[in-house]
Amino acid sequence: MDSINQQFLKLDTAGAEKEIQMLINWAGEMKDESLAYSFLIIKYNYSFHKKKDKSGAVEGLKTIIDRVHNSNMVDIEAQAMATLGDFYLGDYNTSAIGFDYALKAYDIYAHMDPGKFPGKSLYLFNLGINHLRFKDYANGKRYFIEAIHCKPIYKVPKAFNIYNAIGLCYRNVGQYDSAENFFKQAYAHTTPSDSTWRGIIGGNIGITYYYLGRYKEAKPLLESDVKASLARNQIVNAAKSLAILGDIYLIQNDKKKALELLQQSYDLIFEGNKRNDYETLQQIYPRLAKVYAANGDLQKAYAFMDSAMIVRDSVTNQKNVMKLARVQQKQEQDKYEAEVQQLNDQKRLHGVIRNSLIGGIVLLAVIALLFINRQRLKNNQREQQLLAEKEIAESKQQLAQADLQSASRQLGDFTRNIQEKNELIEKFSAEIERLQALPCSIELPDTRENLMKLQQSTILTEDQWEDFRTVFEKVHSGFFIRLREKLPDLSPAEIRFVALSKLRLHNKEMAGILGISTDAVRMNRHRLRKKLELPEEDSLENLIETI
Repeated sequence: MDSINQQFLKLDTAGAEKEIQMLINWAGEMKDESLAYSFLIIKYNYSFHKKKDKSGAVEGLKTIIDRVHNSNMVDIEAQAMATLGDFYLGDYNTSAIGFDYALKAYDIYAHMDPGKFPGKSLYLFNLGINHLRFKDYANGKRYFIEAIHCKPIYKVPKAFNIYNAIGLCYRNVGQYDSAENFFKQAYAHTTPSDSTWRGIIGGNIGITYYYLGRYKEAKPLLESDVKASLARNQIVNAAKSLAILGDIYLIQNDKKKALELLQQSYDLIFEGNKRNDYETLQQIYPRLAKVYAANGDLQKAYAFMDSAMIVRDSVTNQKNVMKLARVQQKQEQDKYEAEVQQLNDQKRLHGVIRNSLIGGIVLLAVIALLFINRQRLKNNQREQQLLAEKEIAESKQQLAQADLQSASRQLGDFTRNIQEKNELIEKFSAEIERLQALPCSIELPDTRENLMKLQQSTILTEDQWEDFRTVFEKVHSGFFIRLREKLPDLSPAEIRFVALSKLRLHNKEMAGILGISTDAVRMNRHRLRKKLELPEEDSLENLIETI
């Protein structure tokens, strides 16, 4: 879309307006609202730059922003804001407003896919250029580097433009080695058809060499830059390189050549009507004063020294305006960052509250488990003591009777244990149901003990399942082998369900062991019966009993 912008700017006013309006009408016929807005942005951009209808273009873009703000056309909002930002940034007096719009646009498109937002690399480049203009080299470099990593990089800007701009950021803060590296990368991205740009980038390398004191290497590059700049009528760039060349010759004590080059630089500025380019004149006037003094013409030396002081004041005033704009820009940026920080603080606070609640629940659960385990330990110790007394004091007949009595006592203890556990857990959740006492059968002591362990197990992890399986095998030896032979397609979860069904546990008890709801237990039973193609509810229990 931005390359289309550039193409229309090359057309004459009547032809361009006609073409753009045709595109807007076509998008309307296609009922593509987003595309229509895109062409409308192009129209306002053309009106601003070509027709000089600045107020109409500004109001038109603001209308688009208002209309799409709460829609899903975030790409259109970003385009309109970025374009409006460029309008305002063209004037130092409105640059703070321009930065506000440009940065708001950046907040929208920063995370957008360049494939879906083709103008991303150009908007980043323009944002970097405006920071470079206002001497904010750190942020300028940041946006240029983002533009480099924005794939694909479209025709505008070309990659060498971005690398060259990064080199300028580094050079302006005195990091000449880094500047040289990026200027060379910029040159490497040019082609033979970019001969003019090769000369300009070479000139930037030459200026860097000048600051590094590598005058011999700097001179041919600066001479090529002058030639390339004049070929493209880039008067200011040529004048700057001529001034630096003149200073190099003066340093090398070639006063005549230095005067010739500096006078040529001065003439270019005035013949090209660039008298208000104070930054360039600030480089030329002091050097002219110095070279005239070296050649013995003190009158001209004083005259140019006075001119240098006037230019310096003008540059200072201009810098003050720029400084004010930067302050206003920073205030807007700080305000935005404060809002973001406030949102992040709220998120962190909510996280702390949530984690505290979770921690409290976990702590209560741990207390409940410790209490239950303590009761289990007491019951186990009591059972072991009873069994030892029975083995010593009673005969085989008395042992059988004692076993029956012990089983009854164990069942009673277990029932009381469940009741106590219910009373504790009910304090934390009204949803937990009363556990029912498991039916007991008259079996051998080891078997009965293992059954009790199985019935009180909780199978929530693989380790717990392995412990359960070990005890289960003691009670029902070979069960899992027979189960695999008879029903080979069961999943691990279904195998656990069948094992618990073998113990004749109720749905509520199985839910407590597996850590799921009773509805989930019923659903598992239904799915298993359906998988095994069993017609009736009792047929599943009958099948398990045969294994």
